[in-house]
Order: sequence, then C-alpha cells, then structure tokens
Amino acid sequence: MAEERDNSSETMRIDLMPDSAHEQASGPASSLTRMDWTRNRKTPEYVARSRYQELLQSLYDAALVTRMTGEIIDVNARAVEFLRYDRGDLFVMTIYEIISGTDADLMTTLSQNLENERFSLIQAYCARSDGSYFPAEIAVSRLRLDDVCLCFFIRDIAWREEAESKLRLEHEALQITGNGVIITDANCGIQYANPAFARMLGYNDVEGVLEQDLGELMQNKEQPAG
Repeated sequence: MAEERDNSSETMRIDLMPDSAHEQASGPASSLTRMDWTRNRKTPEYVARSRYQELLQSLYDAALVTRMTGEIIDVNARAVEFLRYDRGDLFVMTIYEIISGTDADLMTTLSQNLENERFSLIQAYCARSDGSYFPAEIAVSRLRLDDVCLCFFIRDIAWREEAESKLRLEHEALQITGNGVIITDANCGIQYANPAFARMLGYNDVEGVLEQDLGELMQNKEQPAG
C-alpha cells in the first residue's frame, strides 16, 4: 500500500493498485437508527433522515457507507449501478469485497487520518458482481450516524486510464519515429522535440534544442552546438 501526503490540500493519497481483492466473510448489516446533525439546536430525526437520504441519493459518485469494521450499512443508487449488485446484496457485504486491497489495517489508517486531516483519497480497483474490475478514485470521509462511520465516494476512472495509456503510446511513437517532430509556442520557441529532430540538427540530445527559437536554430543548423 503506497501512501502519499499532499500538504497543500491536506489530502492523504493511498494507492492500492493493482492488488487482488481480499476475500473476507461479511458481517451482519444493520439499519440506521439515528443521525446526529446537531449544531446549536436539535434537528428532528425525520428531517435529518430525509436530508441525509436526499443528499446520498443525489450524489454523482457511487457512495458506500460502512461501519469502522467494514460492514456496508447504506448505499446510493449510483453504487448499485456501478457495482451491478442488487441493493439488498450490498447490505450483507463488506467494503473489503468491493475495493481491492482494503483490509482492517487500512480502515484504522483512514480513521486516524480523518481525525487530523480533511481528506483521504484512494486509487484502487473495484469489483463488480460479475467478477470484473474497474479502476476507481475513491474519496473517504467520516460520517456520524448511530456511530462513527466511513463514507466511500467511488468514481470510475476507466476513461482516464485509457486516455493516459493512449498518451503514453503516442509519446513512445514520437520518441522512436525517424521523422523529426517539434512543438513550438506562439513565438516559435521550441517546447518539445523528439530525438530524430535533434539528430537532424547534429545535437546529441533534445535538451540542446529546447527553448531555442526555431527560426534562429534553422539558420544556424550548419553549426550545431554539440
């Protein structure tokens, strides 16, 4: 489990990719009995419950609310859609069965972090009911219901993984092609050059041509700098 702290945003980032899913027995689910949204005065329980459910169900991300021991006690419609489980099935499962690489130690780490910092962010694979997995970015927060709970907000980032893979492939293609390729800014300053372009001008590496003026460089190509 790789951890990285971003001091500027007070976010602890946890990378669980690409661990395999933990197989652990799920504990009994329990219903929510009381929400404590009290500030200066007590909010009626039925109002608090209504607000909580309205917010939970309106979220764009899939949301899973769990006990500190990992049992899932509430979900929203997006979670059912993303994970392809029946709602009732999720209530007899644990978060360990959904987010690959999670375990009791991670739950403890998350709880301790959230006592002191604003956010925790996990990158991991999530399991669907059909056995398939998808890459996800998961924000975690604390929530007080009948007890202190954790809320996992799951966002499918498969499209981002695909885009990054294509960018890496395109970059590698530019690096190995025999054709010279450059990118300049509006003032013809070279921002990117591939090795083939540097070789054409007699340079040993691309660092020699970066930030140079393309017009001046082409005029002086008969006298390479190295």
